[in-house]
Amino acid sequence: MKKLMLALVAAVTIVSAPQAKADVLDTYVCKLEGQMRGLRLGFGLGGQLLKGRGEVVCVNENKGLNDRVVIPVKLALVGGGFSFDFNVVREINLVTIGIGKIRSPYDLTGQFSVGPSAGYTLIHNGLAVQSAISVKNRANGLGFEIGLQGERAYGLGARLEGVALLVKPLQ
Repeated sequence: MKKLMLALVAAVTIVSAPQAKADVLDTYVCKLEGQMRGLRLGFGLGGQLLKGRGEVVCVNENKGLNDRVVIPVKLALVGGGFSFDFNVVREINLVTIGIGKIRSPYDLTGQFSVGPSAGYTLIHNGLAVQSAISVKNRANGLGFEIGLQGERAYGLGARLEGVALLVKPLQ
């Protein structure tokens, strides 16, 4: 009887130990960074397509710097709307602001609606009014700010467009 009781206590301990560990959910603090290049074109109606590569870099908040996740990603910024534009974007840097805590690094992949953005380019120096844009993923409800910095563009134009940000893991 005593052996049966010890075996029962041991079985309950073994079964409940993994469940106790599963109650602590991992949360990550992440950032998304990358570089893109592309073209903006329009005469009345127009659009932009900027593509590049970047990384989602996350640290597991529960495990610290020892559990760092890096996911290489493809980036695309796609827009359409009203523009008078002929513009070659040689380089633009994308950085994130205010992501906060998320459950999985893959929450930063997918399609994010950016909403309207405005900008202009004069011959050599590009200036995008979209220096801090709120983006939102309708699938998981994640929203954060992106910044577009260090734009090197050649051309002439002005635009007011709706834009989407696509983030896809490299395979």
